[in-house]
Amino acid sequence: MKQIAKLLLVFGAMANIVVSLLHFAMIFIGAKAYYYFGAPSYFIQHAQSWYVVVLMMILSGLFFIVGLYGLSAAAYIRRLPGVWAVIFLVGVLYTLRGSVVILMPFPELVGYILKNYPGLLGMDRPLLIQDWVFSALWLLAGLTYLCAWVLSRLRMKNTL
Repeated sequence: MKQIAKLLLVFGAMANIVVSLLHFAMIFIGAKAYYYFGAPSYFIQHAQSWYVVVLMMILSGLFFIVGLYGLSAAAYIRRLPGVWAVIFLVGVLYTLRGSVVILMPFPELVGYILKNYPGLLGMDRPLLIQDWVFSALWLLAGLTYLCAWVLSRLRMKNTL
């Protein structure tokens, strides 16, 4: 069970580091990348403004830090403060973010929601297939961290 948790944590860590690098690269790619990845319309319209660049650098840094927490929980780097609380919190947030994919089989409901709440997602475009794929990946990343957290808690409980 320990090896499975470690593998899940490394997978989650690598996913976060890749997302971090992607957010950093989006700064240089600009509006097309923001549009493709479903960023709010403000990011698309002001792609090279200092505000958007700083926000993207902060997001990139946060994803990188979450990746480091995954590596820390897997014991590949030194123990970071509150490691298991962060793993749990990130797992919950990512799972919530990705759970939107559950609505995919109900396009009428999605259309109704987007029609009546057009600013809900912050996008000035309809949902595209990549939005569903990205949501599924968020869900997978969140469940990965949550599964690793549960396995680590079970292991700790069994050692008492």
